[in-house]
Amino acid sequence: MTRDQEIFDIIRRDIVIGGHKARIYSIDGLVKDAVMGKMMIFFYSIKDESFFKDAETFAQNCVPCIEVNTQKDPNAVARDILSGVSAMFVEG
Repeated sequence: MTRDQEIFDIIRRDIVIGGHKARIYSIDGLVKDAVMGKMMIFFYSIKDESFFKDAETFAQNCVPCIEVNTQKDPNAVARDILSGVSAMFVEG
């Protein structure tokens, strides 16, 4: 596969949360649009800069999901995405 080929099964959504660039990855068909829409509304409302101190603080205060964890291992993140878990990367 070359760099210019697109993968249609993996969804990438770029957003800005509190002035910080963020990107969400998920597998098409495994994430409900209504749930993701509600999460986006919540993310767009975040303004408090203190929530961006570290990943744990952000996850605890800014992700309105029951199951949330932080991960530093890129291989584990890739495995989770391919297993149907959504992943978010936030600048800073």
